[in-house]
Amino acid sequence: MSAFIEARARIFERGKYTPFSAMRWLRRLAMIKKIPSQYDHYKTDIVLYEWWRLIGPRHVLLWQSAITITVMQIPFGLAGYVGFLDYVELQLGWLTVVAIAANRWTIVFFALKRSIRASKPVSLQIRSLRNPIRLIGASIGTGVGIIAGLVSAAAYSIPLGVGVGVSIGAIAVLYTASSEAVPIGVKRPMDPLFNDRRFSLVIGFVLGAYAVLYYSTIYGVRVAVLYGMMCVLGAVCSSAYMRYVIAVFYGWTLGFPLRLNKFLAWCYDSGILRQSGSGYQFRHQELEEFLSAQGQ
Repeated sequence: MSAFIEARARIFERGKYTPFSAMRWLRRLAMIKKIPSQYDHYKTDIVLYEWWRLIGPRHVLLWQSAITITVMQIPFGLAGYVGFLDYVELQLGWLTVVAIAANRWTIVFFALKRSIRASKPVSLQIRSLRNPIRLIGASIGTGVGIIAGLVSAAAYSIPLGVGVGVSIGAIAVLYTASSEAVPIGVKRPMDPLFNDRRFSLVIGFVLGAYAVLYYSTIYGVRVAVLYGMMCVLGAVCSSAYMRYVIAVFYGWTLGFPLRLNKFLAWCYDSGILRQSGSGYQFRHQELEEFLSAQGQ
């Protein structure tokens, strides 16, 4: 078995991985699948978007929560609004200052809730709107956006009303047409995570645009822009893609390859692993058992 892996490392993309490093990482992969845990039903395949469950779910979720909270404070920190008393510089009433701080931490709360929920990768599936229930939901959300836009146009200005209406309608359509189900026929195991990254960026900018338009009428453009930046950062940091990135770095501290996706793809090309849907499996059960025994 060792000679088989050594031969693969020398034949396929010579110099990319040494036989020693390939053997060492494969042993760790085989061993981690044998460790008993509450996530044993995830251990049949090596699925990249579920890698965090294999590598240490509590540590990864803790790190993601801490990073989400920290990164979302950057906009207000750069603007100089770090502590509660810093809001006094806005020359607003105390109740308004409290409301600004409350809204700020409300945005953090929803992003933190999404990261702790540990949802699967989200993909945008416009064709799912053919479903009558989804179509009704998108239509109701669009209707709410039109009403909110008309009210905003009447109370403030037509451009603001158009922006509010379009942003609310877009949020409703995006969430209605999104799905956590992994698409059938995934060609690359990283595709679900790439889809999640794109969706997180899109929904983050749409939420940010709405926050800027809405809060600019209440607290001014400066605070509204900060809220918008927080929405974008929160959507990205609480995503499944960010969870995967954190899990890869955490796995690296435990001795796994930093470029995990590249290494698994190389194992697939060299015939050590096989692709099963959106995950990888050892091509031979005997090889997995041998590596697991060697790592003990």
